[in-house]
Amino acid sequence: MQKIILTGPTAEELSLGLKKLALAMETTVKAFNELVQTEQVYRKRIEQKRQVKNRFSIVLFLLFSMFVQAQDLKYIKSLDSLNNQTARIFADIVVSDSKTKFEFLRIDETTNNPENYHEVVYIPVDTPNKEKKVKPFVMCDECIKVKFYVYNAGENKELEKKGVRALRFSEVAGKYLDIFPVWERIFKPGIDLEKTIEDYDSRKLKTKKPQLDYRFDKKTYLENSWYIHNYS
Repeated sequence: MQKIILTGPTAEELSLGLKKLALAMETTVKAFNELVQTEQVYRKRIEQKRQVKNRFSIVLFLLFSMFVQAQDLKYIKSLDSLNNQTARIFADIVVSDSKTKFEFLRIDETTNNPENYHEVVYIPVDTPNKEKKVKPFVMCDECIKVKFYVYNAGENKELEKKGVRALRFSEVAGKYLDIFPVWERIFKPGIDLEKTIEDYDSRKLKTKKPQLDYRFDKKTYLENSWYIHNYS
């Protein structure tokens, strides 16, 4: 019977194997280090983006704060000369911060009266059967109407100039908590919600340059019905 002699690897083969293993480990460590460096670079970029985002947010906050804290008389004066589009933008601002959540319903506009008006009408979003009130001039007690006076800007009858159709903000009426936000945001920044109810100075805006005369007041004949009116 023939004997089978088992022999192990030679010293040279072991040495070569160890060198290959060392090389593989070196390559693995190098790849791992590169991966760590890549992750560190990635994290650094994420942190940089976060810092930039934070700085941008701070800048936006400061700009917004400046806007809130300072009356923009030029913008308020521009409410005397609007078109359909800019009137709608302002009307949207009026209801944007109201306690009641409103949605646009329709436009009402008179065309045959000595004083013609353009009204942007909004209705509470949770009003049932609101589709019945979409038609022009349909009664809507729960609606809020932002009213604009229609006139011809630059008209001069003596010089036979017809002028250009324009809209001037006239009035908006509604519950105190629905129209106080726009009064405080646009006309009297920084006033107090509760104090304004009894404080006459908080409810008026009157300047000579530019000539402005606005009032925020309560309708005496209706409960919790307030209005902002342009007397300019």
